[in-house]
Amino acid sequence: SQSKLDLYPRVKLVKFEGDTDIYYLTEIGLTRQVLNENVFYSYADRDQDVVVINKVEFSFYPQNIYIYNENVQVVNRSPNVYLVGEGTKKLVFPDELYRMGVRDEMIAPVNQIEFDAYQNVLLEAPKQKLWFNIF
Repeated sequence: SQSKLDLYPRVKLVKFEGDTDIYYLTEIGLTRQVLNENVFYSYADRDQDVVVINKVEFSFYPQNIYIYNENVQVVNRSPNVYLVGEGTKKLVFPDELYRMGVRDEMIAPVNQIEFDAYQNVLLEAPKQKLWFNIF
């Protein structure tokens, strides 16, 4: 029951048996890989805070793939959101987030150190089609 679960402290770091990768577990139960030791320690995390789970249990957690920099304050609009994966981040426009059905709770705040740890992926300029008048 929820009342029994509330007796336990929140788990925010997990890894699965036999692997060295550590994953952050967001408040709504999404996982995001901790990129390196700098990121790990920037949140004042400790090795003893990591809970080992099995691969089957880990597979039930969806991935956290949308982030924003919690240190950037924007007046009169939401902060920029980035799609992350494999150590990179790519800016995602609000209309794309809406089209993909991304809800606010699916977008996690990250600190400056983690934000900077992701490499930027440049946006591709839309390709223009050339139309020729053949008449």
